[in-house]
Amino acid sequence: MLRGIFISTLRLLNSNSPNNSPLSTAAAVNDISSLKLPVVAQAGPYKVTLEEGKRYSWCTCGLSEKQPFCDGKHKGSGMKSLKFEATPEMCKEVYLCGCKQTANPPFCDGSHSKCEVTSSSSQTSPSSGGTSQTSTEGDH
Repeated sequence: MLRGIFISTLRLLNSNSPNNSPLSTAAAVNDISSLKLPVVAQAGPYKVTLEEGKRYSWCTCGLSEKQPFCDGKHKGSGMKSLKFEATPEMCKEVYLCGCKQTANPPFCDGSHSKCEVTSSSSQTSPSSGGTSQTSTEGDH
């Protein structure tokens, strides 16, 4: 929902800009920098299968439209993605954090059950139970 409000605000600002010219990138960056980050992208983990040796960028800000991975929406916010390479131990179904509050990034540690939900999508009740990179589907 927050992402939708942010995008709507940018569209409104663009439509009200002088001569109907688009806002500059700098103006859009200022709007991003005023957001309280990270945003809860999802009140629960993302189940993914990682490929050995592949490099990933996990979204830390919660604004990415390619969750749980980064699409660069954090630019101008002062935040950076978490880059990691999948090791053989990670090459199975793993749970990547969706609430962005984990103490074990990028993996879910169950923090979504305790975090304040200021979600960028519609709010749902958090799933129960702690999870980690070795979680199984039955934990969710």
